[in-house]
Amino acid sequence: MPLSKKRKLELDDENDVYSESLFSDVDAEIALEISLRKRLVDTLEARVAWAIALKEILQQQGVHF
Repeated sequence: MPLSKKRKLELDDENDVYSESLFSDVDAEIALEISLRKRLVDTLEARVAWAIALKEILQQQGVHF
């Protein structure tokens, strides 16, 4: 990630711990990344299923690879 896009960590003045808003942002970004990867897996699985179905149809019609 480019340096200009990195977010600085904010410290809570009282306890010298990271603020809740930062953890909330990180949690949201992780959830987004997980959902994007799941969607990619679903897309790839659908494409593989389509390719297998196409191969079977072509083999039934006498086209061999």
